[in-house]
Amino acid sequence: MNLIDFISFYPDEESCKQKFKEYRDQVGVSCAKCGGTSHYWKQDKEQYECKACATRTTLKSGTVMHKSKLPYRYWFMTMHLLTSTKKGFSAKEIQRQRGYFADCIPPGYGFGLPSTKAISVIVYNVVVFNLNIIRLILSRLY
Repeated sequence: MNLIDFISFYPDEESCKQKFKEYRDQVGVSCAKCGGTSHYWKQDKEQYECKACATRTTLKSGTVMHKSKLPYRYWFMTMHLLTSTKKGFSAKEIQRQRGYFADCIPPGYGFGLPSTKAISVIVYNVVVFNLNIIRLILSRLY
């Protein structure tokens, strides 16, 4: 998938969030408290709730995006850039490419474009933790 196709498949934050929810529903969510695998989807809170202990789990919990305040579209775009080329991207190159997608970070987030350090942390997390999972996600997204 090229960048133009990516933009047409994921034009906004909601489309990325919905696709990630579909993936989490397919793979399954396990409760961090009791280990239960049966959950309700709480539409008003946009979280899963364990049927056994009522503990809530966000979509990002237990993934490389855990505790990240970055939008889903930013993560999707970064994963796409990291997995769509043979040689990969440096943090600086992702920051440069990210400049084109200025609408990915909401106003008031604290910075216009993420710093190289912030992107380096994302790249490190993606590569170290779940590059194979990311490839699996991207392969199932199309």
